[in-house]
Amino acid sequence: MEPVKAYVDLASLREVVSHLAAIRRPSASLGEREAAEWIAARLRDEGCIAGVEREQAHGGYWWPVGIISLVAALAGMLSLLGSRLIGLVGGSLAAAAIADDIDSGHHVVRHAFLPYRPTWTVLAETGDPDAERTLVILAHHDAAHSGLVFHPGPLNFIYSHFPDYIEKSNEGVPFWFPVFGGPLLVAVGSLLRLRFLVRLGTFLSLGSAAAMLDIGRREVVPGANDNLSAVAVQIEVARALRARTVKGLRVLLVSAGSEESLQEGILAFGRRHFHELPLDRTWFLNLDTVGSPILYMVEGEGVLKMRDYDADFKDLVMAAAADAGVALRRGVRARASTDTVVPVKAGYPSALLVSLTKSKALANYHWPTDTAANVDYDTVGDAARVTEAVVRRLAARPT
Repeated sequence: MEPVKAYVDLASLREVVSHLAAIRRPSASLGEREAAEWIAARLRDEGCIAGVEREQAHGGYWWPVGIISLVAALAGMLSLLGSRLIGLVGGSLAAAAIADDIDSGHHVVRHAFLPYRPTWTVLAETGDPDAERTLVILAHHDAAHSGLVFHPGPLNFIYSHFPDYIEKSNEGVPFWFPVFGGPLLVAVGSLLRLRFLVRLGTFLSLGSAAAMLDIGRREVVPGANDNLSAVAVQIEVARALRARTVKGLRVLLVSAGSEESLQEGILAFGRRHFHELPLDRTWFLNLDTVGSPILYMVEGEGVLKMRDYDADFKDLVMAAAADAGVALRRGVRARASTDTVVPVKAGYPSALLVSLTKSKALANYHWPTDTAANVDYDTVGDAARVTEAVVRRLAARPT
């Protein structure tokens, strides 16, 4: 197997993140398009065949989820007033609609009732263009809205007072459980004539609607760690593969738009391209928020249902990290959704690299402090080394 590039240009990583972080990049916006075109141009400079694909997206999750939560709360109130059938039907439909929206489903409510606008995804090709096997390296370049639910204070408090609990915990905070649980409790309580469940479900649904309203009214964060750190890795890997080419593996670099509106960009990419990517000859490696101090390979993810990633590919990623001399940790599972869930649900062997703080949080996650100055570029460099090593190890694997 070819050696992994020992040197990573940290100044170039910083320049990429700093330039793009200065662009206001909400999902499905002109800023997102500006960032996509800049990324494609940089990848062409590194020898890739690169372009920008236009798709359609709503561009947010707060309005669909907030509206559905209000419907569930109204159904709960009517159930408490005696209309139990409305509580049962309204709560059930709302729970199903939220599950569809937050778990990268068909986004039925958005398509039926909400406006759509253009979103922009970068698609670049490098490696061996004639190879039968393909590695898709994912990132995203849109930025998230902030919100009170993302305040770092509670987790920092828990870590400072109960560090052993954080050390033993290997699963992310289930942010979406109460959002889905509110309508479900309204339905179950209405069915079983348990008014306390209906009250609890109504309360949770009202709280979810208020949280979504808060997120929708907040400003977009710079999104340096989440997820320009991964975009910088893509450009660095393209540079490495231009300097020392590989045979036997085609590499696609995909930076999706509208990830922060719950995977709308990668869902559109899948509709356009998955039929061109055979399940038995394609792998997906997603890089998401790799600018915190400690680099991890995630074992699986799921906002409602946990889906473990392909065991063989995870072992290959760990072996690649050893090739690169990078200390890559594993063992954690995510309860927040990333673009990885879409190829996983489609049946592709996939893996996810993230980075965490000592408190097992994504540094500056969806917070105004997610600036270029607060990115740990040493970790970003390690992510680039691991990614290049995955490319070279896959390319060397017998067909």
